[in-house]
Amino acid sequence: MPTGYTADVQDGKITEFADFAMACARAFGACVTMRDDPSSAAIPEQFAPSDYSAKAIEKATADLAELEAMTPDDRQSAADMANAEAVKSWDDYEAKKAVQRARYEAMLVKVRDWTPPTSEHNGMKEFMVQQLTESIRFDCGEPYSKRPEPRAKMCSRRRSSSSQRRKRRVTGRSSRFGTVTR
Repeated sequence: MPTGYTADVQDGKITEFADFAMACARAFGACVTMRDDPSSAAIPEQFAPSDYSAKAIEKATADLAELEAMTPDDRQSAADMANAEAVKSWDDYEAKKAVQRARYEAMLVKVRDWTPPTSEHNGMKEFMVQQLTESIRFDCGEPYSKRPEPRAKMCSRRRSSSSQRRKRRVTGRSSRFGTVTR
C-alpha cells in the first residue's frame, strides 16, 4: 500500500527523482507546514517568517503589565479563578475519557463474544481486538497530567522539600562513598 508520499510514484504521476524529493521535502524543515496540503500544491521559492513569537512576546508583556498593576489580593483572586477553571477542565477531560473507555470496552466485549464465521475471519477479530485495546491504552490510559492544585499548595510542597534538602546538607547524606557531612 503506498503512502501519501509514494502514491504518485505508484500510479506513475511522479517518475523523476527531483519531483519525488520535493514531495518528500514536505515532511521536513521549512516545508513541514505543507505536509497535509495536496501533493499538487506548489512549494514556494521563499517562506515568510512566522509572527508567532513576536505575538507571543507581545501578549506575555501585556499579561505581565496587567499582573503588576493588580493588588496582591486581586492577583490571588485571579489565581484562584484560573485554578478553578483548570480543575474544571481537567475534571471534564477525565469524565470524557471515562465515557470513551466505557464505549471502547462495550465494543470490546462484543468483539470478543463474536464467533468468526470462518477461520479466514480470525485475523479480522484479532485486528479488531488490537484496535480497541490500543485505543483504550492510548485514549483512556493514565492521565498525562495530574489534577491541578492551588499554587499555594505547590509552593508549600516546594518549601518543605527544599528544607529537607537543607537538613540533609547539614546533617549529612549518604553516598556510595559513605556518609558525607558539611
